[in-house]
Amino acid sequence: MTVYSRLPGVNPQVASREVLLAIPGLTSDVVDNYIAQRTDALAQGLPPPPLTQAGAYASGMSPVMNVMATARTDDGVTFAREAVALLRPTPRKPVTYLAWRESTAPRPKPEEQH
Repeated sequence: MTVYSRLPGVNPQVASREVLLAIPGLTSDVVDNYIAQRTDALAQGLPPPPLTQAGAYASGMSPVMNVMATARTDDGVTFAREAVALLRPTPRKPVTYLAWRESTAPRPKPEEQH
């Protein structure tokens, strides 16, 4: 979810299971079935189907993208960066960054280290 798109509602085509479950009236069965259909469509190179049960809580695609990257060195140092970008159809300035955050991510727990 993002506040940067200025669109009301949730875009079911990219929303996580947890976000979809927050939509009033959607059950875990409906959400899980939709996620399976969405996954199948994407695997076949098709657009995700609409989630009609979301009703007025659904919104369309947004030109706002959230990009998160994490890098970890061999000695365990981790660096994380997040950017929120507004994509525009103009060749001179195709991207406007709305937010840019960088931080050192927390060290992984011993059981998570490889």
